[in-house]
Parts: sequence; structure tokens; C-alpha cells
Amino acid sequence: MTNRVHTSRANLLVGVLALASLRAFSAELVDAKQIASATQFTIRSELLNEERVIFVYVPDTYGWEAARQKRYPALYLLDGRAYFDVTIGITHHLGSWNAGVQRIPDLIIVAIQNTKRPRDMTPSHMAEGPYSSGSGGAAPFRSFIESELMPAVDKRFRTSGERILVGHSLAGLFVLDTFLEKPDLFDAYIASDPSLWWDDNLLARKLSARRGTPPGKSGRLFIAGANTPDSTPGEHDAHKAGIAAFRAALETAKPPVPHAYHYFEDENHFSVPLQAIYRGLLFAYAGYKTSTPDPVSAVPDKSLERTHDGVRAAQLNH
Repeated sequence: MTNRVHTSRANLLVGVLALASLRAFSAELVDAKQIASATQFTIRSELLNEERVIFVYVPDTYGWEAARQKRYPALYLLDGRAYFDVTIGITHHLGSWNAGVQRIPDLIIVAIQNTKRPRDMTPSHMAEGPYSSGSGGAAPFRSFIESELMPAVDKRFRTSGERILVGHSLAGLFVLDTFLEKPDLFDAYIASDPSLWWDDNLLARKLSARRGTPPGKSGRLFIAGANTPDSTPGEHDAHKAGIAAFRAALETAKPPVPHAYHYFEDENHFSVPLQAIYRGLLFAYAGYKTSTPDPVSAVPDKSLERTHDGVRAAQLNH
């Protein structure tokens, strides 16, 4: 009987301690959420005739009294909800001043939640095949970003006018289509394992046909490739061939297009975005240096304005 009482008391004590630990752990999680300054708003698009949900992260320094006049570059993230958290982590680390990293400036992240992904990300309509239903709406979606979303973001947040576009897979296709169609809209473009097979390598053909036409200002372009085995015979061959065709067109472009490509052999199509965003930002800000540990005064508003030599050095390192 005594042993049973002791056992019951021991079990009760363990239960109380476990509950206390759980409550403490929950409190830590709540506090952890408050570290990242993120908000959400909805914008009505007249161009797309729908409402779009936007998530925005601002860096730690944004709320500092000493930084009230500071303006920040904006990273526009496609498939926003899927990659919002990981992109916050990457930019927070690479821009960290207290850890002595400071490889990039502090960034505002503007993440666009999907509504009709195949429609928005594809530059042409395909009658059949994957993602063909409702396809071909990239131009109106780009107009929404330029004419409706960007002005709304610039009004709500202290942006510098410097912008980066990031997308993966089908969204990577949109990134590269925007690079070709509206090269001055963004200062840097990061395409993670893009779906360049679309419409019989449409973008490679489009780029080849524009030989001799300047692609606008010298925007930085980073493309990541991944090692994804075929789930069905020949399935991934078209994906790899599309990327190869676009790269070949880039290499022969006149005038030359500042760009870098990195093949991540240890990553597949679904795991590569983290690596692509990380390496892409390092490429976009190659040569970025700060002479002071003060994050408020360290970053000029136009931090992507660097010499072509710095860009060339970044290409050779990738």
C-alpha cells in the first residue's frame, strides 16, 4: 500500500512538472513569435478582379528610434506563404550585425499569397499539359505587382526603391519572364529551379530572338538548378533541358547579361529553395561591405549599385 502511495505521488509530481514545462515551453514559443516583426494586409486588385493577401516582414532595426528616417530594400517573394518563414530566417542571418555577418543589408520582405498560381505564373496559354488550365496570366499579374502592390507597399513602409524578385519552380518561370519583359522593374532576380520547359522552352526562344537588344539596366540574375530524379521516365529531362536552353541563350546574349548559375547536386526540386535564396542573395549583394557595426548607418539606400567587376567576381565564385 505504501509503495502504491509513493508511486502515485511520484506520478503526480512528474505530471505537474511536465505541465509546468509545457507551459514554460508555450511561453517561449509565444515570445519567439514576437521576435520577428511581420504583418498581413489585403489589397483589392482591380486588374485581377480579386483580393490578394500580402505578408510583410520588417527587420529588427525598422522600429528603432535611431532608424526612423532609414529606408530599406524590398524583397518580393512569390508563393509567399510557402517560403515566408525560411526567407525571414535567411535575411535575418545574412544581415545580422550583432553576429558580425552583414553580408547583405536589412531587407523588407513582401510575400504574395497565391490565389490562382498556374494563371499568374505562366507567360502564355497552353491548351493541354501540366498547369495548362487557366494559364497565361503572367502579364496581368505583373501589372498588379507594378501598378497596385508596389505603390501600396511603398506607401505603408519605408522602402528605398531597390527591389528583388524571388520565385521557385513555376514562380521561377515568372521571375525570368519578368526579367525579360520588365527588366527595370527589379534590381535583382532569383529563380529557383525554374520551370523553363514551359511552352516548348518559350523563354529561351524569346531571349535568343532578342539578341542585340539591351535587357534594360544591369539587373543581377541568379538561377539555381536541382538534382531531381524522374518520377516517371523522361519527366525531368524536359525540366533540365529547359534550364539548359535558357542558360545557353544567356551565354550568347549580346550585350552580356550579368548572371550566375549554381547546380545543387545534393538538393532536389523541393528542397532547393532554401539554398537558392541564400546563394542568390549573396550573389545579388556580392561586394557588399559595411565599415561600421551600426546597422542603421551601414547600409546605403541603393546598396545594389556596385561595379561590374564585383558582379563578375561573384559569377566566378558560383
